[in-house]
Amino acid sequence: MNAKTVALIVALAALAIAANPALSGIGLPFPPIPGLVFNLWETIIIVAFFLTGFRGGLAVAIINAVFLLAVFPGPSRALYPLTNTIAISSMMIGVFLAHRILTRRHNQGEMPSRNKTLSYYTVSAMVLRIIVMAPIMYALLWVTWVQSAAVMVLPLQAIYNVIQTSFTIPLGYFVARLVNRNFELGSYLI
Repeated sequence: MNAKTVALIVALAALAIAANPALSGIGLPFPPIPGLVFNLWETIIIVAFFLTGFRGGLAVAIINAVFLLAVFPGPSRALYPLTNTIAISSMMIGVFLAHRILTRRHNQGEMPSRNKTLSYYTVSAMVLRIIVMAPIMYALLWVTWVQSAAVMVLPLQAIYNVIQTSFTIPLGYFVARLVNRNFELGSYLI
């Protein structure tokens, strides 16, 4: 990693921390599940991923998780930063897998339109996040002896994941494109 990339990761980590509802007051609660909030910091982490790759996005997610653990533990207390990092990582992996499929399909270097690419990225991230987070949420319900609520909570959590992903990936993509235009980082994902 060069100095410009490291500086960008540090700046985006600081921005993700600043976007935390405990500091900024920005966060829209998901009414059916108390404690779940639509997070702006996830978009910032996805921006880091689009600009610097998986390692950069993961670095920002981990720095944010340490802050979350200290200041904004969320509904499952100490597990919230871990589960949030897993959710964000699953979205990054989903985007990466979609990118691999698209580039393999288009060997000659011609990618589909930007809108089509973004649609693939979003749907892949959404599906992977739901698949990864459902068993984690079930395990959390099992540990807290609320497994009877799983029938109700798991579909609601899937809806939450669909909504969160449907604005996180496109917004992160467009912000990353704007930043890349100015800093010329040469990201292969955008």
